[in-house]
Amino acid sequence: MALFQTQTAKNSKVSTLLNGTDASLIIKDFTVPTGAAINDVVEFGALPHKARVVDVAVFQDGVGASCTCDVGTISGVYGEASASRTCGNEFYAALAIATAGTSAQATKNLMALAPSESAVGFGLKFLGAAPTAGKKITIALTLGSASL
Repeated sequence: MALFQTQTAKNSKVSTLLNGTDASLIIKDFTVPTGAAINDVVEFGALPHKARVVDVAVFQDGVGASCTCDVGTISGVYGEASASRTCGNEFYAALAIATAGTSAQATKNLMALAPSESAVGFGLKFLGAAPTAGKKITIALTLGSASL
């Protein structure tokens, strides 16, 4: 299993919530590299500290026949380049990304993901079949803040 990271994640940059009462949007893109395989994890970015996920959508070019993914939080320290980091399915479990388009609305209870005292990585894990190199995947998160 490999860990891929966007430039934002590689540099450990964390977006901030603009105002404690306003919603914020984080949009991160990833282009599938040659050699990506089943069980590979992609860290797109970070949920800022005190952030609550209000909505999530995944947009894709059509990543390959039978390709699915879990979408959720990434274990370990945000930005750490370690292949031992894993991806949960707090947002989507086995989301079909084989054809181009956007994901259906998340069926998971997004409010079940508690806000954290520190930044938490988010991303996806490829399942089902190896993704096609060169295809673009975008994750868009709408965030609100919560008092801890």
